[in-house]
Amino acid sequence: MSISSYHFAAFGLCLLLSACGAETPRVHVGNLQIATSVDVDAAQNLGEVTGSLRISGPQLGYFSLPSLHAVGGDVWVWQNEALKRFGLSGLEMVGGDLLVRVNSELVAFDLTALRTVVGNLSIVMNPKLPDCRVATLIGPPTILAVGGEISRDGNASHGVCDY
Repeated sequence: MSISSYHFAAFGLCLLLSACGAETPRVHVGNLQIATSVDVDAAQNLGEVTGSLRISGPQLGYFSLPSLHAVGGDVWVWQNEALKRFGLSGLEMVGGDLLVRVNSELVAFDLTALRTVVGNLSIVMNPKLPDCRVATLIGPPTILAVGGEISRDGNASHGVCDY
């Protein structure tokens, strides 16, 4: 086998096995609390949390966990005074409740992959979050299965949503 054939075969194997230097998403067993940007950095390669995920920190202005695809328990984005935006763009399933509550500066979020919330979906008391952002999460063409109640009170009745 020539050198170039070897490299091509190794590259093909690398693509096939998704082993091209990218880390395999990790699983965090149990509950996880995120309160600081250091916590967010440490959670960057998480693919799953088997327990609940709580995100509550007074200094978090933004966080993104794009590799996270499943949480076995609740997801709480709760009482983040500085949080303006967050991204859980890969999150597909929440095994408990999804609560986005009392985030006084929140104006946007990314939950584009979300398909299942086994418990309640509560996006409430976020006074700067346009209600149209919540509506796009729960309304057509989104296919979101929620096993419990849906609540969306106390968000901004006005605002601009760029679809």
